[in-house]
Amino acid sequence: MKLPRSWRVTVSSGGSPIPFKQGLTFPAVSSKDGTHTIVLLAYQIRVYYNSTRQCVRVVDLDIHDAIAAFIDDENDCQVIIFTSKQKVLYVNWKENVAHPVVARQHITPGNLHLQDIFLIDDTSYYGIGLFSEQSFASEHGPKTLNVYQIEKETGISHRMLTVPNVYKYGVSRSRNHLAVSKKGHVLIYDLKVGVQMMKRHITLELKSHLQNGSTSSASVNDVLDQTRLVMNYSGPPALALAVSDQGIAAVASTHGPIYLLYPQERDRKDSKDDSGNQRALKWHFEGAHDVAFSADQRYLISGGSEKVLVIWNLELGKTQFLPRLSGSITAISIDPNRPDVYNIMLSPIAVGSGAVNLAQSEIVVISAVDLVSRLAVSSCRPQMTSTTDTFRRKVRQYLKKKEVVGAHDSDEESGNEDEEDQKQVNSKPRILEKYDFIRPDISALTMVNFKTNHLYLPNGLSIQAFDLARGEQAFIQHVAPQLDIGRVKSEHKIVDPQVEKLAFTKNGKWMCTFDLMPKSDLDNLLSKNDTAFALKFWSWSAEDSQWHLALKIVDPHGPGLVVGAIVVLPTSEIVATVDSHGGVRIWRPRPAATRNNAKGKTAATRSQTVWTLRRALPPSALAPAPVAAAWATDSSLLVVSHNTETKAYDPQLLEPVDFTFPRLSAPVEFVALLESHLVLALATLVLLFDLVKGEETSLAVKFLDYGARNLIAADTLRNIIAVAVNQPKPYEGQGFGCKILIFSPSRLSPVHEIVHKQLVVSLTALPSGFVFVDSASRASLISPVARDLDSTENLAEQMNNLLVNAQAAANVLHARSVDGLAGLEVDDTNDTEKWTSQRLLDLAHIEPIFTNIDGIALDTLFERIVRAVQ
Repeated sequence: MKLPRSWRVTVSSGGSPIPFKQGLTFPAVSSKDGTHTIVLLAYQIRVYYNSTRQCVRVVDLDIHDAIAAFIDDENDCQVIIFTSKQKVLYVNWKENVAHPVVARQHITPGNLHLQDIFLIDDTSYYGIGLFSEQSFASEHGPKTLNVYQIEKETGISHRMLTVPNVYKYGVSRSRNHLAVSKKGHVLIYDLKVGVQMMKRHITLELKSHLQNGSTSSASVNDVLDQTRLVMNYSGPPALALAVSDQGIAAVASTHGPIYLLYPQERDRKDSKDDSGNQRALKWHFEGAHDVAFSADQRYLISGGSEKVLVIWNLELGKTQFLPRLSGSITAISIDPNRPDVYNIMLSPIAVGSGAVNLAQSEIVVISAVDLVSRLAVSSCRPQMTSTTDTFRRKVRQYLKKKEVVGAHDSDEESGNEDEEDQKQVNSKPRILEKYDFIRPDISALTMVNFKTNHLYLPNGLSIQAFDLARGEQAFIQHVAPQLDIGRVKSEHKIVDPQVEKLAFTKNGKWMCTFDLMPKSDLDNLLSKNDTAFALKFWSWSAEDSQWHLALKIVDPHGPGLVVGAIVVLPTSEIVATVDSHGGVRIWRPRPAATRNNAKGKTAATRSQTVWTLRRALPPSALAPAPVAAAWATDSSLLVVSHNTETKAYDPQLLEPVDFTFPRLSAPVEFVALLESHLVLALATLVLLFDLVKGEETSLAVKFLDYGARNLIAADTLRNIIAVAVNQPKPYEGQGFGCKILIFSPSRLSPVHEIVHKQLVVSLTALPSGFVFVDSASRASLISPVARDLDSTENLAEQMNNLLVNAQAAANVLHARSVDGLAGLEVDDTNDTEKWTSQRLLDLAHIEPIFTNIDGIALDTLFERIVRAVQ
């Protein structure tokens, strides 16, 4: 097949929902009539119709740094977006226009450190900024809080209030109360007084004084200080804070309980709690990540890492639960245009560290009446081995150790400690992005079902099927059962199964998965750290569009042997599995005996097929090592790589084939077979081996990325490979970047080169090209331009032929018209009718034009049309 000359990149999704920093607003806002929900993704705005839950409009826009969003009260077709760079965007979400960003505005002066915008009125925006004097301040450390009033017309900001040493803050639903958490106290300010005072004082005569920090601004701060209510709080540190319209503060502590603090001048006569103005709500054992009051202020909604939404009835003291959600609850919001639903954000929890990954969040809209999901928006969620935050943390730790060691070494050499200390003081701050000596494994496993073109992403005990055409999640396939033990702290000892490997047959009818099943030691009767393995075969049912489990094999290669590679024969339904010790097993389906009675058969039991073991090769090594395998395109060879050794086998008998492969210096992570070349990918190198000549080729790609097994893909149809090389260096203001190189075995230079601004975590081959997923959870397609694949001549030659044929046809028509009018007398009155006369064409003239046009050239079709019109 001829190689395409040009390729294009098509972004299929817009990334994950934006996790707003403080959560006074939510990245999903409702229209005024409540019929649409506008969801803000990092690089896209998606509009959903609530009745059908379908996406009706997509706006491509880079808003990854957004901090707040509102529906414009003056124009319902616009959504107002605020960014951390102090920009205001008015975006038309309803109408299909060429330029959706209607207006832009910049807030001045700079360095306000805006965290949230909590109110918009006719003339102003009102926002909150947090500032810390420390360069590497802790997220939960004390900061200085500033409340700003920003003019709509000019974008000039005025400071209304300053509160030092603030840990958490919250604003009431009516935007009249501001609650801040300090050490030992919770303060509540009356924002309504400050807003009215700012409107009264900001006139044309006082604007200049306010900008210079005159006494008018100070007087607003003093008035707000006078409205302050102080409530003592001696509990654990606050993890989240909310305040009601009545001034009741809800403090979610890090130890679990939620403390309700009532204003001191208010006596709770109906309270049976002896603690006075405090009331404890106990259920969470790790602390609620967010709390919010309902629209009628009668309920308190909370959620945390337990994956349970808790609804507290503050009047009756009863509790309602919505358990076992798909992730940790990190944000809760109630939209003013839809007070009957709860908007929650769910974030996955890392398996090893237990940290919450906000970069792969999901938005779920739940009805407050029946607690049923009304809408769910999720991007592709690859399960990365590590994140970019881990990379930054490792770099920072490395720099600290290096500075200490360098200082000691230089002291020993020079003997002057004061001079070396002065050098450390005068040294410039280090930029983390400039250090590329650490390349963490951030790759993730992804596979494509060739029948549906869905991208499958294993994540925990389930697999996400992502629709590349629609740019949204298709469904979630639960591979392993989830353990439901309870909400006690012993649940930390429970480790859910993990899907490690995934493969599909070419026809898309079968899916093979391999998952780890750790055994829990809750009763202390079983051995600790025991892990069982399961190989499962799933059949696709077209009737209900679901995968059904056909066979489950526990420990398919024996106890303690991990399957490191699953490869499917390209021409048949044959699966080969390779364990970490070099053992190979070949599985093949065998139809079971048909049953006579067809009553009571379901979609899962109608087509019974048994997968059986056909060939087996015992393990060849004592120590586990990385493995990789690949089938030849004609199914004549099975190449297996274990550690640094590569062997070829006859797939019929699993006997070694006499091939001399090079012994490498590092373990092989990826193997692929093209027409006559073998592709071997190491942790630092990609090389090609010519199977005909029995030697290495001159083509080699050097890179320093761990996880090469997921960063390289082979297109056996076009005989090309694609390699993703991550570059943690500054690129156009970004901290990271990536280059995707497409190679052909016959050329030393890349066929095509693609530059991407984010790190690539996965690269997979498609029938139409390649698909890659980046660290921003965006899926993008790399496909050749169709014009280059189908045309036999270049575009210039084709256009030249069309022009020549058109000129020839015009000359023929002109000559016939001249011959026909030569003997006629020219009448001036009919001169206009001669050139404006029309000819009627019936179906008999047009129908023969389009007969047998399969494979016809464009110029030939043009000639037919000209002849019919003559």
